[in-house]
Amino acid sequence: MSSAVPVGAGSDPPSQPTTFPSASGSAPERRASPQAESEAREIEIDERSDTDSAFGEGDNFSDTTSLASSLLAGHIENGRKYATLRDDYWGPSDEQQFETMDAGHLVYLLLECNRTNPLFRAPIENPQYILDIGTGPGTWPIDVADKFPAALVYGVDLFPPPTTWVPPNCNLQVDDVLQSWTWRHQFDLVHMRLMLGAFTYSEWDEVYGKCFNHIKSGGWIEQVELDVRVMSDDASLPKDSQLAEWGNTFLGCAERAGRSLATQTTMKAKIEAAGFVDVQEHLYKCPIGKWPKNKVLKEAGRINFDHWSSGLEGWAMWLLTKFGAPEPWTADEVRVYTAQVRQELQNPKLHIWHYTFERTSSSSRTSTAVGNYHLSPDRLGNGVMSQSTLPTRVLAGVTVPDTPLITSALSFAREHSSDATYNHIIRSFLLGFVISDKVPTLADRDREAHAVAAILHDLGFPVGHPPHSQIISEDKRFEVDGANAARSFLHREGKAEDWDKHRTQLVWDAIALHTIGSVVFEKEPECQATSYGIWADFQGPDRVPNGLLTHEEYKSICAEFPRLGLMKTLKENMCHLCVTKPGTTYDNTVGEWGDRYVDEYSRKGKLTQDLLETCDLDEKYP
Repeated sequence: MSSAVPVGAGSDPPSQPTTFPSASGSAPERRASPQAESEAREIEIDERSDTDSAFGEGDNFSDTTSLASSLLAGHIENGRKYATLRDDYWGPSDEQQFETMDAGHLVYLLLECNRTNPLFRAPIENPQYILDIGTGPGTWPIDVADKFPAALVYGVDLFPPPTTWVPPNCNLQVDDVLQSWTWRHQFDLVHMRLMLGAFTYSEWDEVYGKCFNHIKSGGWIEQVELDVRVMSDDASLPKDSQLAEWGNTFLGCAERAGRSLATQTTMKAKIEAAGFVDVQEHLYKCPIGKWPKNKVLKEAGRINFDHWSSGLEGWAMWLLTKFGAPEPWTADEVRVYTAQVRQELQNPKLHIWHYTFERTSSSSRTSTAVGNYHLSPDRLGNGVMSQSTLPTRVLAGVTVPDTPLITSALSFAREHSSDATYNHIIRSFLLGFVISDKVPTLADRDREAHAVAAILHDLGFPVGHPPHSQIISEDKRFEVDGANAARSFLHREGKAEDWDKHRTQLVWDAIALHTIGSVVFEKEPECQATSYGIWADFQGPDRVPNGLLTHEEYKSICAEFPRLGLMKTLKENMCHLCVTKPGTTYDNTVGEWGDRYVDEYSRKGKLTQDLLETCDLDEKYP
């Protein structure tokens, strides 16, 4: 990089150098990988903790202080100090924030205390060169340098850490990793922790690509990120509390800032897209407070309480004063808000936690070099293009993939839909991405397949089609008509090498099953994600549990794509189907509309039960 500033001298001179309800109303289970599940099971509660008056050592935190640096003095904004290398990063770089980061470091050491090396999971025995990106106060590289005295450990960040002494084999530097890297070494390990919101979506691709190019073959990248949403297993967290809405508030702010805080949902796909292999994933529930019964988790929760208490203002100030809704907040409003959240944190009856995701991946290379941002063809499998490298666009404030095929799907849907149905299709498309991008188990879905399925899901609605439409059949359910039309569209518009039988079937299933909630939410992530958006548009944010969709998000999308009397249009389509091809409606929900609104429509004697009970096969073939 071009202008690195060494902060600590080492033995080698420093170089210059980012659920939704099913039809029954139940929320889908958040599943981790088998390896991760064992680490993220429900935490046992210590009942005695409910009477404790405090969680940590107190609520007094040091005032913002200046870091002496003639080159990088930083700038003060709303009483907090920020780095001057970049003016678009939300995190302060001052004494209070460094104390927060140190507390977070202790939390993760405790959560890994049963391991021989609690500092990282990468299977490296004798590392030579290690890099920590976003090093903060430098605590992690200092600890690693102490543990591996034969290794040279670098830590880099945008602002000088408050460190007066480092081990002789540790170098702390000030620089921007988005600039050219000029370190002379190929690293055994590149480490990142709590970098959420550090980069834009495309900048993450750049960072992972740089990591891949500077890690030796067989080396490792390791990243630890948390989910900003606060949760509980026993409903002890009131739905109307500030804490319950904390995560969604900042997910929205960050999206408006173009710097997503949902890094944990995208990092696996992006790491793989950069060329890394053998991704290992670990999922934790990190308690906040002393409520767990397990002694290690109790101590981790106590420190995590301090971590959150001291960090609230720093995490909130930049985002809310610049991207708060419905308009940017004042600094005083942020201070009052974080004081209220801190007050809620002190309630000993809250059994709350947040997810933490850890991903470790190898840079093992074959004899053929792997491209900087793309997987080699043998790793793509089944013709599926690398989803994390899809071009994107922002539509009604939502970042969605933007490919020629998606553009064609939008045109095709527009051609065969009424205005109200088309707007419903677009809202379903956008809402599906808003919701699914917050669900870790859906992060690896085929985003283009999800987009195409959502956009084409209502092609079977008859209103808006010409009298002799080639899409609307005489004898098939409207969902099947839509699924068949989407399959024909993919055969016609999609590249054969990209859209094999399996990938095309995903789109067909997502459309054909989207009205059967008890089935579709047990299907592949692409099917689930498609239905999440459809059901969210019909039911609204109040019926989307776990805070996955806010009123603000829904309102913003509806403002650009109005509902235009959606329920009236739905009724018109359902009744039209009951009149024109009633045989396709008897065994499904469409018939419910016929029962209520269509004269002379009747399912009596035509239900599946009637069919089965009139067979008399038990008497003929006893």
